[in-house]
Amino acid sequence: MTAEVSDTIQCVHCGGTIKAAAKICKHCTRPVGALPADPSVLPLAAPTSAGPSPVLVELRSFVVQRGLLRREQVDLVLNANPGVDVGVALGHLAAAGYITPAQAETLRAAFWQQQGQRAQAVLNVAVQRGLLTPAHVQAAMSRYESVALQQSIGEFLVANQLLTSAQAVELADTRSVLGRLELRARWAALPRAVRGGVLGALGVVVLLVVIATVRGEPDVRDAATMDGWGHGTTAFTNRGRRAGSVCGHVFVVCGRGTRSSPTFCSGTIAPNETRRVDFTVVGMERIIRSDRVWTDDCEFDFIPETRGD
Repeated sequence: MTAEVSDTIQCVHCGGTIKAAAKICKHCTRPVGALPADPSVLPLAAPTSAGPSPVLVELRSFVVQRGLLRREQVDLVLNANPGVDVGVALGHLAAAGYITPAQAETLRAAFWQQQGQRAQAVLNVAVQRGLLTPAHVQAAMSRYESVALQQSIGEFLVANQLLTSAQAVELADTRSVLGRLELRARWAALPRAVRGGVLGALGVVVLLVVIATVRGEPDVRDAATMDGWGHGTTAFTNRGRRAGSVCGHVFVVCGRGTRSSPTFCSGTIAPNETRRVDFTVVGMERIIRSDRVWTDDCEFDFIPETRGD
């Protein structure tokens, strides 16, 4: 009797079944030859409670609110993979055909950025209420960045004994709390005559519009073009009312192969200004098919990493 050797293995990133000889996972499009250097892309142990973990619940709201998917589509994937991290969950959504691999990478970067903003907001309120010191906030933010795709900020603070479970739950709706506090502060800063006129003639809804307009925010948008050799240009245009900047990279998916450019930045862009930055994606010849037009098989997009004023 001879032992049978399976010709399939499980992807070390997402757990999907792939051929043993595969170099790229067909489910999450990541290289499978070695364990990932970034621990945030490894699957987590399944949670003890039923249903997706808290960070996956936040991911579900993130994608549904943007109109990309219906809740039932997301639930089908998350309920089947309740203990994975956000990057792997997005890989499963791409494998299911709900989003493209390039969109999965874009969503991963955007969700990570949102998690950082949410964490900062929660920590700021915790300081305002005397639950933490500014020193705690600085240390917590530096550590949370590495696990933001694995844990909600509430889970992180409780696990690190910075807040109790009850305090974390109380601060869970910090975004609305901060919004009210900020609105009150801006309202109080307006002259009394302006406040009276706005309330009497325009109402609270128009007040929100006025305050948002006075405040102003940068809104740097990108439009990338590239040829089949990986040489391209990204045009950054600031549609906001204040100068701003963005840094990121171009991510390319061709079939099961992926490539990425080094990180590059727009520099500070004034309102209504456009600035073009050249980039290069090395190794395009290794992932495109020579017998077809490369744009038929490839997708690419600019992935923002950080934004600033």
